[in-house]
Amino acid sequence: MEPMRISESSRHRGELNELAVELAAHSAGFRRRLAKGVLAALADLVRAMNCYYSNPIEGHDTHPVDIERALKNVFFNIIIELS
Repeated sequence: MEPMRISESSRHRGELNELAVELAAHSAGFRRRLAKGVLAALADLVRAMNCYYSNPIEGHDTHPVDIERALKNVFFNIIIELS
């Protein structure tokens, strides 16, 4: 998938650029108003959500609990003994 771009000749380009700048400003203002603890928790949640929704796109079927464990570097080693 190539990068999504709005052609310079598009009649919507100016309005969309203005909306993008407005969204960035609101996002920055929202971030400044959050307590550090809330900001960290929200960042962790968004990171996990991003993994959850991008994994199926990449062909992986991952359960949210497994994502949380991986983000915390908690991995279970399963040893199978063959007799």
